[in-house]
Amino acid sequence: MPPLKRMQWDQRVSVGVPEIDRQHQILFSVINQLMDLHEEGATDTFDILEQLTHYLNYHFHTEHTIMLGSDYPDFGDHSSEHQKFIDQVLGFLDAYENGKSPLPRELLTFLHEWFVHHILQTDRRLGAFLERERKNKRLTAPPE
Repeated sequence: MPPLKRMQWDQRVSVGVPEIDRQHQILFSVINQLMDLHEEGATDTFDILEQLTHYLNYHFHTEHTIMLGSDYPDFGDHSSEHQKFIDQVLGFLDAYENGKSPLPRELLTFLHEWFVHHILQTDRRLGAFLERERKNKRLTAPPE
């Protein structure tokens, strides 16, 4: 089976909001650690999965706070994407925990594909909105 494609951080996936970009880098690192463990055949990945789910909640809370603080017009759709993602991840994790099977490759592929798509589409729209608001002086500084 070919190796899983690792999450790569570069300017292409930057949303232009320092705190969100920093958190995305951390999420990429945790997902890559999960991929490494999977390819090494590790069976006990619960701790890092728990770390990932806690950090995802923290990250989504950060994005929601930024969106609400800037009156982001697409808050509802953006938040809905987050909730659908959480529901899908929890479905994978329930199957993993109940079956005591190895971490499913499908989860890792899903994480990679979802994050790349979500960042390039949804989060970059948020970053562009915040930049326009700064230029129009409705926001005084980039959200940290």
